[in-house]
Amino acid sequence: MYTNTSDLLVGTEGDLCGSSNASGGLSEEKKEALNWIAYKIIGPTIVSIGLLGNVLNLIVLTRPSFKGVTYTYLIGLACSDIGVLLCAVAFMIRSLDLYPKDSWLVSIFYAHMELPLANTFMASSIFIVVCLTVDRFASVCMPTKFKSVHTSPIARTAILVCYLLASIISIPLVKLKKICDTQSSDGYKVMEDITVTHLTIWNIYSIAAEVIVRFGPAVILTVLNTMIILRFRKISQKRREMRQMSGGETLCRNEQFLLRGEKISKKIYKEEKRLVVLLMSIVLLFFVTTTPVAFLNIFYTEALDDNFSFQIFRAMANDLELCNFALNFYIYFLCSKEFRKKFLSFFQFLIPYKAKGDFQSITLPEISHAKTNLVNNKAVHNV
Repeated sequence: MYTNTSDLLVGTEGDLCGSSNASGGLSEEKKEALNWIAYKIIGPTIVSIGLLGNVLNLIVLTRPSFKGVTYTYLIGLACSDIGVLLCAVAFMIRSLDLYPKDSWLVSIFYAHMELPLANTFMASSIFIVVCLTVDRFASVCMPTKFKSVHTSPIARTAILVCYLLASIISIPLVKLKKICDTQSSDGYKVMEDITVTHLTIWNIYSIAAEVIVRFGPAVILTVLNTMIILRFRKISQKRREMRQMSGGETLCRNEQFLLRGEKISKKIYKEEKRLVVLLMSIVLLFFVTTTPVAFLNIFYTEALDDNFSFQIFRAMANDLELCNFALNFYIYFLCSKEFRKKFLSFFQFLIPYKAKGDFQSITLPEISHAKTNLVNNKAVHNV
């Protein structure tokens, strides 16, 4: 969750109107160089790659051939990730001073809307991953209840609830910052409102939000995915035993009852396995990219602002967290053969019809005839 410990969207403007960021122990040159690399080079690169990937995600996943509950969740996840990355773009515009500082409306956006929007999209993305995991868990471990929860209306309702819950959690962030009138040509300045952030109730809110948005989902994902893996290992073991009993021939019909107590073909079993692998990859990405920020928010104190090693860790953690919302397309492409096929087939529509027709007009008999003529010409030349 974006709080005053996360530089990615909050920035480092200081605490009070007219205050300075100068630190006693850490030179401004080092801090500026680090921020430039982390937030003005690496950050924009991640955002650009992420926006491209998520747009491609929506193009592929919204095709008719990708109808299904799982893909409904993936579409919702792509929309949330795009929202996070667009908020990061707004931050970069602010960090590069490319926005009109004398605009009251723009200042209101950066003071009271930027963080709530960013945190809403972040939290909804995490909640959708949890919903997707619950759906796969029901598919593999709760076969009798799977059909009742694996429906498109329930998936759409779950995504809506994710956005509503994320919005409710993010509403207090409206009070995190305030607008200061500098009474100069610099226009308005957006600062952290320490009269709010130093309250005990704000600290309680921050801890509760971290538990709901980070640690709670992390525990749920760990438990459910562990159970999914164990269940699939049992299924795979039973399939191997049946192959041994049948002497390596086609598995008997009993294999069709391994997954949900109903007839499941080998093709459907493989599709379930691919979806589980894809889910595991998404969850692994979630843990790798969000764990450093979770520890950052736990152990951060103002005294660490002068520790250059901590500032490096802080910058790496923030950029890693951004990767969580930028790399899903590339995970899908690497882990899902079906996704790769649909993605590559999409570009067939971009090839001009005439070019495709010319290519397809070269038939096998013509190729064979051309090879025969080539052989005959070589024979004549040799004579």
